[in-house]
Amino acid sequence: MQGIPESVIVSTDIGGTFTDYIVLQDGKIKAFKRLTTQDVAEGIKREISHAAEFHHGSTVGINALLERKGVPVVLITTEGFGTLYQIGRQNRLHIYSLTPQREKLPVDKVVEAEERTAADGKIIKELDEEELDKKLRHTRDKSAAIVFLHSYANPENEKRAKKIAEKYFDYVFASYEVRREIREYEREATTIVEAYIYPKVKDYLEKLKDVGDKFLVMQSNGGKIMPEHLKGINTLMSGPAGGVAASEYFASLLGIKNLITYDMGGTSADMGLIVDGKPIYTSMIQVDSIPIRVTSIDIISIGAGGGSIAWLDEGLSLKVGPKSAGSNPGPACYNRGGENFTVTDANLLLGILGTEISGIKLRRELAEAAAQRLGKRIGLSVEEVAEGVIRIVNNNMALAIKKITLARGYDPRDFALISFGGAGPMHACALAEEVGIKKVVVPPMAGVFSSLGILLSPIRYDSKLTILASLEEAEERIPPLIEDFERRAMEILGKHELLVTLEMRYRGQGHEITVPLTGDLQKKFEEMHHSIFGFTMDEEIEIVNVNFIATKHAHLELPKIKIGENKVKEKRIYHFAESIPVYLYTNFRECHGPCIIEAPTTTILVKEGWSARMNEYGAILMEMV
Repeated sequence: MQGIPESVIVSTDIGGTFTDYIVLQDGKIKAFKRLTTQDVAEGIKREISHAAEFHHGSTVGINALLERKGVPVVLITTEGFGTLYQIGRQNRLHIYSLTPQREKLPVDKVVEAEERTAADGKIIKELDEEELDKKLRHTRDKSAAIVFLHSYANPENEKRAKKIAEKYFDYVFASYEVRREIREYEREATTIVEAYIYPKVKDYLEKLKDVGDKFLVMQSNGGKIMPEHLKGINTLMSGPAGGVAASEYFASLLGIKNLITYDMGGTSADMGLIVDGKPIYTSMIQVDSIPIRVTSIDIISIGAGGGSIAWLDEGLSLKVGPKSAGSNPGPACYNRGGENFTVTDANLLLGILGTEISGIKLRRELAEAAAQRLGKRIGLSVEEVAEGVIRIVNNNMALAIKKITLARGYDPRDFALISFGGAGPMHACALAEEVGIKKVVVPPMAGVFSSLGILLSPIRYDSKLTILASLEEAEERIPPLIEDFERRAMEILGKHELLVTLEMRYRGQGHEITVPLTGDLQKKFEEMHHSIFGFTMDEEIEIVNVNFIATKHAHLELPKIKIGENKVKEKRIYHFAESIPVYLYTNFRECHGPCIIEAPTTTILVKEGWSARMNEYGAILMEMV
């Protein structure tokens, strides 16, 4: 890399099984994996004592929400709306079920405040501060979420309530600061989740603050931020966003515009899209069915990783995941006490994995014993269990790829697949065949690629605001809003690039289209509306939300490598039948499948009918022949 000071820069990505490390020193990169420890912060400190820069992707927030290990939350809301968080949208996942499946938001107690703001921002009833103080006086919980009706239009009553609540709570989160936009239930759910997970995120980051002189945390939006400016909800897709950020960088390096990103680690598989060289974003994610309003790279995650456990349902059908063996005890072949048969065990028995991964010696006999225990119950041999597990997990991941492409109007055959994560490249060719993709890219340092993406991603600060204005009104209202955001961004980032986008719709519609703030807005909106829906309307256009994005880019370049000469390391029995060549990554130039390439942080399977070659950046490019 060029222009790097002779001091250590570290990037880490926490996974359910492994923690991935990138260490940059004197222009040289070292990449490695370690089993994730129970105390993640202490595990990192054992590997890295101190760095000039520490870039970090955290799973603390999403784990706290999924495992319901956040802090007690008191919801302070408008009088008469205390049950809104329980009612939700009444969406029905199963349309013929008589019982709607409602999200269970983590609220311990509800306090209703006497106040009311109209949809246009006019205060109908000022907050009764004395009454609210009286209700909160004996409350001793850790965190409070304040969500008043229509506070996005005028947050005055929320501001007053916050001053009172700060006397009684360690943490107070008002919705106008967390997510100042329309849609009452989603704003409430988002604020509650922030109040629930942020204290845990902050406590965790406090343990790591001395690791680096400069500390940056990866966000779901594909950029990093200093911990003091971080929101808990912005960490929910922190790690997976790093992989997509690295894929964006690599797409530009290879001149590929359309990529499906596929990250398979020890616990999950994450899929995203790069379209015309840029990631696809979403303004809402769902975690455990809870709708959370946050700007995030659009990622689909499923429980399919190397540690995913094979099991039998009530009808004795073979299933794989979503439960994972994790790092402790891990797959059976790790010899750490695990007895369940996992995807990693299957790949070992099928000859795809060798005798060691990331410093862990693999015990084939333990994987065989786990397969026998499972197969005995359904009359399958060890070979049939192993092959069945791989087919099932591949099918699960192929369905996820179809969901993020076909279900959103994209044809996967128009994309290349970029495969990374410790387990991803073992399954990439099979997945590509399932969905009709003919080109697969395995990037350098594939097993720690998300950590590399965290290092390469820019520092990013963004904000969103609902204005509900016509095009004419927006001309007057938007410039002072930009000026205010620019001032805040300059204080946080210093010199930066600014992007402003508008969420627009025809008045009366329920959903918006994102349009950049440039040129003829009406023309741009109508062109995009026609492209997406096939028609335009003779209705007034309104601007619902304004998005502000400030970025400060890093200037790092991947070095070119000297491509090695082909040298077969060994022959290995593959799928209990044929013997195929195994190459070390450093002694590989090209091959025709089937063959295996063992890299320091991952293993790559080139299936029959595929060719593979290494390029000047150390990427393995595979094509169907």
